[in-house]
Amino acid sequence: MSILSSFFSFLTHSLPQKQGKPGGEGSVLTLSLAEEPGDWSRLRRAQLLLLHEPEATEEFLDAVAAKAPDWLGDSDSLLLDAGRFLEGKTWAVPSISSKHLPRVLMVRPTRLTRQRLLKLYQSARKGIFQNTPCLNLDYSESHKILSKYSDYYYQAGLLISDFCNLKCRMCMFHSEDGTDYSFKDLRLPQPKTLMSLDTSRSYLEQLPPGTKVLFSAAGEVFVHKQAGEILEQARHLPIEPMVLTNGLLLDDERIDTILRVGLTNVIISVDGIDPETYRANRVGGELETVLANISRLRERARAAGAKVTIGVNMVMFQSFEGEISRILEFWRGKVDRVGFLAERLDHFGKPRKILTEHSPGIPYCFAPFEGPLLLSDGRIAPCCSVAISSWFIDMPWLYRLDRTPLQDAVRGYRRMLTDPNSPLRGICAACHFGDNSYWLGSRSPFGEIHELADPSAAPPGSIP
Repeated sequence: MSILSSFFSFLTHSLPQKQGKPGGEGSVLTLSLAEEPGDWSRLRRAQLLLLHEPEATEEFLDAVAAKAPDWLGDSDSLLLDAGRFLEGKTWAVPSISSKHLPRVLMVRPTRLTRQRLLKLYQSARKGIFQNTPCLNLDYSESHKILSKYSDYYYQAGLLISDFCNLKCRMCMFHSEDGTDYSFKDLRLPQPKTLMSLDTSRSYLEQLPPGTKVLFSAAGEVFVHKQAGEILEQARHLPIEPMVLTNGLLLDDERIDTILRVGLTNVIISVDGIDPETYRANRVGGELETVLANISRLRERARAAGAKVTIGVNMVMFQSFEGEISRILEFWRGKVDRVGFLAERLDHFGKPRKILTEHSPGIPYCFAPFEGPLLLSDGRIAPCCSVAISSWFIDMPWLYRLDRTPLQDAVRGYRRMLTDPNSPLRGICAACHFGDNSYWLGSRSPFGEIHELADPSAAPPGSIP
C-alpha cells in the first residue's frame, strides 16, 4: 500500500575524484557535486565523466561506469535518475522516486566545449535537471539496479496487535468464513502477540526523517491497550504518522490522542453503506457506531484546526459492482477520500477480479522499495505480502529488530531480491500483490482512489 514522498539520503559520505576505471588510465573520472571541479583540463580529457550526488557509493559508481557506454550510445550526456527510469511507460510506478538512487550525470567531455561542460556542471550542482535527457530502463533493469544499490524508503508501518474486535468474513487474519475463503484452515497455529513499547520505540527512532508511518494491526490497532502510548512515541519525532482502524473504538480519548500526536491521515475500513451489509461483512460491528465516530472525529479536527485527512477503504465485493456512484455519494461530506480494494481469495493476494482493465501483468514487484513493516512480535517484513504470509508460512529467515538494525534489514532484503534462490524470492514467485505497484492515474489493477474533497488534488499512488 503506497504513500508518496519523503526526504532521506541513504548514505552520507562524499567520494573524491577517481580515475583509472575501465577503458584505460584516466578514461573515467567521477566528481561529487559537493566538490569543486579543480583542474578543468583534466576533466575534459576523460573519456567518461560521472557527476554524482554525494551519497553515491563507490560500488554504485563502478556499476554506472561499466554500463555508461551502452547507456549513452551516441549521446553526449545522460542523467541517471531513478524517478524517471520508467518515463513514458503506460504503467507508472509512482512509489519510485529520484531519492531511491543518487543521481548521476554521465558525460562524454571530449565531445563538449568547455562552456557546455561548465554549464552542465553548474546546473547539476544546483539540482537543475529538467532539460537533461534521462536514462530510460525497462521494468526488469529498473528492478535489478534498485535491488542491488538502493537502500532508500519513504514509508514504514507497525502492526502493533494480532487481536481484533471483529471477525470480518474476508479477513486473512481473523475470518471464520470457511465457505468463500480458506484463511481459517490455512493459518499457522501461532500465538498472537501485542507489540511492546520498547519495540515500537526502537523502530520509530531508527526511521529516517520524513518517513510516512502507518500504525495498524493484523486486527485492530486500538484493541492494544497501549495504542495511545505507542502513537505518542511519534509525537516529537520527525516522521509523519497515520493510522488504519476499523473505527469502532474511536472514542473521545483516542481522538484526543490522534489530534495531539498530529496524525495526518486516519484511514477507516468500512465494508458497506447500509447496516445489514456492513454487519454481514464486518462480523461483530455496527455501521451506526462507525459513522458516529467518523462524524465526531471530523468535528473535533475542524474545531482544533487540525489538518487530518479522513478516508475509508472498502473491499470491492461483487455485490458492490455498479454501486460505486451510490457509494461515493453516501460518503461525500463525511470523509475526504474513498479507496476500493480488490477482494482477495488467498494469503498470496489472488484477486477475485482485477479492478482496472488491461492489467500490466509485469512480473516485477516494486513494493519492497516502499518501506519495511514491523510485526507485533518484533520481526521485520520487507512488504505487506510477507507480513500477511507470515501467518500462513513459517519464516525463520525474517530479520528481528532486537538482533538487526533496521537499515541493515532493509539492505538485506533488497539483496535477497537479487538472489533467485532466496526465501524472499520464493514468496515473490507466488505473490499476486505485485501489480499494486503499477498505476494509471489514480487506478491500479487491484485498487482505486476517489478524492471527494477536491478531485483535482488526487495524487497518483497506491491506497494508504
